[in-house]
Amino acid sequence: MLERLIRSPLGALTQGPFVDPMALFALRRLFFPLSRMWAASALAGDSVPEFVRLSGLTAVQGRRERLVAKLLARSGEIHRSAAATEAAWRAAFFDDAAKSNIELAAIEARRLEAAHRATLDRLSYYPLLWNGKAHKLSWKIPTQDDVEQAYGAFLPQPEAAYDLPNPLPEVERSPAIAGRLGKTYWLRFASPSARMADMAYARVMEPEVENPPTIVIGNGVCMEPENVRDLVDASTVMCRLGFRVIEITTPWHARRCRTGDYGGERFFATAPMGQIDLFTAQAKETGVLIDWCKRNFDAPVVLAGISLGSFVAQLVAAHSAHWPEKARPDALLLITHTGKMEEVVFESGLVEGIGIPAALEKAGWSQAQMLRWAPLMDPPGAPALPASRIVSVLGMTDRVTPVGGGLDLVKRWGVPAENLFVERQGHFGAAVKLVRDDSPLRRVQEIVRGI
Repeated sequence: MLERLIRSPLGALTQGPFVDPMALFALRRLFFPLSRMWAASALAGDSVPEFVRLSGLTAVQGRRERLVAKLLARSGEIHRSAAATEAAWRAAFFDDAAKSNIELAAIEARRLEAAHRATLDRLSYYPLLWNGKAHKLSWKIPTQDDVEQAYGAFLPQPEAAYDLPNPLPEVERSPAIAGRLGKTYWLRFASPSARMADMAYARVMEPEVENPPTIVIGNGVCMEPENVRDLVDASTVMCRLGFRVIEITTPWHARRCRTGDYGGERFFATAPMGQIDLFTAQAKETGVLIDWCKRNFDAPVVLAGISLGSFVAQLVAAHSAHWPEKARPDALLLITHTGKMEEVVFESGLVEGIGIPAALEKAGWSQAQMLRWAPLMDPPGAPALPASRIVSVLGMTDRVTPVGGGLDLVKRWGVPAENLFVERQGHFGAAVKLVRDDSPLRRVQEIVRGI
């Protein structure tokens, strides 16, 4: 149903220049405050005052207090159900080899249903949006000394912050179940990031094609595709085209999200530490996955990224010059990317709308002090693969990742014109358009055939 709508003439409206302003308004006024209230409910339990404090609402009394108590009771049941089905999923797919494929498929279906229900539960807090000015984020801005202690030693050699460990962590592979386009299984391993200190996960969708090439893809911030039913996105289109798709679970998202946060919140709320933490962690995790692919399959590996995922992909493309050859991507697909985090932090309509520049200033950070850490967030030098194998998708009306930084990067890297897909579209429309028009993916196919 959703895919038919996207492919219909009505779906063409998602590429209009008005889409980004509308989407940004919805994110600022609805998604972020509703998500903050939903996340607060996980820590508040049945305490109405604690929920009010964590979500930033004004005091609630009378019928409003009874409504909040009812919502907390409902969310508590939903949180517990999601946690229980996730625990059962981990045990069945990685800790108990005795389950049959039918049992595993049923366990995954229950997990997905519970995760989908939990994802939508934030909408139940809609009546409270007018009960004071709800928080959008639970701010945890670090001090300059905190960032200095964690990353100051890497400023003279930023590539050292992206070094892969030796040996690489062992990758576990789950049993496979039948998926919509072939078979689906999962990978997990200890994150190479000491600061993340958790298990990294990735979902693998493998088409019924002999020895397919692989695309390792990172998603945008707040995107949790494994928690939503019947989603049609770029990964689905890639798999249909004959790619094995390995979709990284972004740090601080989905099953890697910490209790009391919502997916992606920590990335924003702990700026600038959050950006460096996530970039370095996911880049190293990507290297582990590429290495695993090349040790298990005799086919090229493409690294793709959408928005936040594209920032990480750029960093991998640059810093993997210092990695073992098996950990380097053979081709690169960048969707709505920028080579300058400065543009995102100080010019993005999304970042400004949720208040990051103001929070940084309140915490004592000047723009110059922020830019001191740009070498750890921007892709340096030349990529570790030929520019002819890099494909870029950009939107001229993008108000989330301003297009200038992306254009500067592809020019600096020498990406050929036939690999550039720059159109009059916004940030959100560019990713959705891949479902309507897979031309960039078919260009990637052509490149892969020549490797």
